[in-house]
Amino acid sequence: MRVRMRASAPACLAGMGTFRFSRHARNNMRLYGVSIAEISMVLADPARTGHDERGNTRFDGHVGGKVVRVVIARDDPTRVITVFERRR
Repeated sequence: MRVRMRASAPACLAGMGTFRFSRHARNNMRLYGVSIAEISMVLADPARTGHDERGNTRFDGHVGGKVVRVVIARDDPTRVITVFERRR
């Protein structure tokens, strides 16, 4: 599954273009009811960014009344490793 980024994506994602989703990310998207369009919105305009203990980039954003975290692989910045709903 691939999704194209809009030109307004954060600087760290600029020029990346297409994203691929791991099986884990796709399963979590179904579990939490998060669409590709919503993931694109979080990546294009995150409320908060950071890195986890492994160096993967995290993007938090508000989607339909929930806070969603999208994690991008450190070694492959075009790969979404996981998506999940954050508890506030």
